[in-house]
Amino acid sequence: DQLLEASRSLATRVLSDRAVDPSYDDEARAKALYQRVTGDQADARTIDALRRTLAQFRERYAAAPDDATRLLAVGEAPVSVEIDQGELAAWTMVAGAVLASDAAITRD
Repeated sequence: DQLLEASRSLATRVLSDRAVDPSYDDEARAKALYQRVTGDQADARTIDALRRTLAQFRERYAAAPDDATRLLAVGEAPVSVEIDQGELAAWTMVAGAVLASDAAITRD
């Protein structure tokens, strides 16, 4: 699935940014992800929704690590072994939500 692989790639990039800036927290990552996809700044309500969604997926993949492994196996691009797989799966789902959002879809 191309959307899933694109979401994983975006999540990997957002998580890898921490190596550049150690102060990068979830809120900063969510803001960066949203801006990277939409070109706009996310409002506080949107960031809050993304953080809640991230927390739900973190919990889900912590409880079912095999599901995270299966999710990340979709696609042809290699999966980063340097990033916790549960964390990457959770951010992949958040990235997918932003990519599929109305804000990300360009209409003429």
